[in-house]
Amino acid sequence: MTRDREPSINAMKAYFLSVAIVLDGAFLKLPKFTAMVNGNTAGYELNGWHGMYVLSNEDKELDRIHSIDISMSKFVEDVLKAADFWTKQRQWFDNSWHPDKKFVKK
Repeated sequence: MTRDREPSINAMKAYFLSVAIVLDGAFLKLPKFTAMVNGNTAGYELNGWHGMYVLSNEDKELDRIHSIDISMSKFVEDVLKAADFWTKQRQWFDNSWHPDKKFVKK
């Protein structure tokens, strides 16, 4: 995860969607890794991905971290939102875009 964060941030700076799908999200119980995904901390100011999707039986949401089941419906829903936003307002499709929040121009 640590080595993937910087390339992900670079992709978001270039206005591309950057997500991760995780099979085992046990490591996300550690605050360091949650901060790497969500940002807004002293150690990690920027979020590392637009979203991280964890295959899990839990129904848990933590800002940009989403539990998904094998249908991956939340992931598909968010990718469709991203595609729609990207085609209409690509110039603002940076790391601040969030699939669950209304976009407000800075």
